[in-house]
Amino acid sequence: MFVEIYLTSMKIGIITFWDSQNNYGQILQCFALQRYLRSLGHDVYTIKYKHKKPKISHYLKHPFKLLNPHIYTNTCKILINTIRKQIINQVEYDRQFDHFRDENIIFTDQIYTEQDLKHEPPTADVYICGSDQIWANAGREKSYFLDFGDITSKRIAVATSFGRDVNSFNKSEIKQLSLLLQQFDAITVREQEGVDICKLAGYNQAQLICDPTLLLPVETYKSLIPLKAKNPPNHGTTVIYYLGNKSIINIDEIISIMQSNRYIYKYVASQGQYDKYEKAYLTINEWLANIQNAEYVITNSFHGCVFALLFNKQFAVIPLKNSGGNTRINTLLGSLELRHRICQNVDDIERLRHEPINYNLTNTLFCNMRAQSISILSNIFNHIIN
Repeated sequence: MFVEIYLTSMKIGIITFWDSQNNYGQILQCFALQRYLRSLGHDVYTIKYKHKKPKISHYLKHPFKLLNPHIYTNTCKILINTIRKQIINQVEYDRQFDHFRDENIIFTDQIYTEQDLKHEPPTADVYICGSDQIWANAGREKSYFLDFGDITSKRIAVATSFGRDVNSFNKSEIKQLSLLLQQFDAITVREQEGVDICKLAGYNQAQLICDPTLLLPVETYKSLIPLKAKNPPNHGTTVIYYLGNKSIINIDEIISIMQSNRYIYKYVASQGQYDKYEKAYLTINEWLANIQNAEYVITNSFHGCVFALLFNKQFAVIPLKNSGGNTRINTLLGSLELRHRICQNVDDIERLRHEPINYNLTNTLFCNMRAQSISILSNIFNHIIN
């Protein structure tokens, strides 16, 4: 990996999603951005931010707000998942995410609320927001737009994502975004849709870069894999990694393919994916090991796709239904000439198993994408230092 050590070390505070107990991509993007910035010689920490959780009572008092499709979808998910948990008495399986965080990510000691950050924020020369879909609420949580800290501190968005398409924003949201984006010294996003949304809000300098997980060499992730998992007992395994987002192909159809063809498979579910099938509740290190050792990866997750690419695996991506979350996968796979790995129907899952990816070409395109992203970030930091 290209590493540039800056002459001036800066204190950098990152705000992003960090507290999941079952979303592997969320924690690995948090790990990756901090690890990358520390490799440049900076003093980096991640802010433990207690983000707001929507209260169902709020929407019952203000039902007109549910007319916003994005809010409506998220609220319904919360209601459905809460009911499901109550009905099936969902057991919380410990995937040891806290242990991974303690071992690999530097955090603030304090957990900050929005008010804490406004009144007594942790000090930093540079505040960074990103990555992940922290801008999905379009300004309802201003902390994710770095609306805190000393006025002399620099503010950068790194591979930040809206997780929505440009047509989902109303005039009020765009007006709010326009004000929030003006306080940034630089903005980078991880999908083309994000560039377009920034332009719609009057910010024309947003640049496209890759997700932070792609800034690190695959050797970094291999170093996290337990020694006992480096030589898998079962070769030819299919790893299914499914999030609880509604997808165009449901898990019943995928499991049916596995069973009818007598494939060896391992099913990992997270983020509200509940069903009747047996699942593996892996640690982050084990999850990486299973991706590395897989013959084939089937996923509806952006980061499931990312790590299949990093480990040069054959894979199939299942799009989400009516979701702006697909834009990040479209941008990534489009830049690597791999959009054909996105399934349009259940037959594509079996077809793509037998259509190998030319990783000589893919890795060349990937190295160019990573180098361009690193160059953009280097220019931003050099400009700030100078």
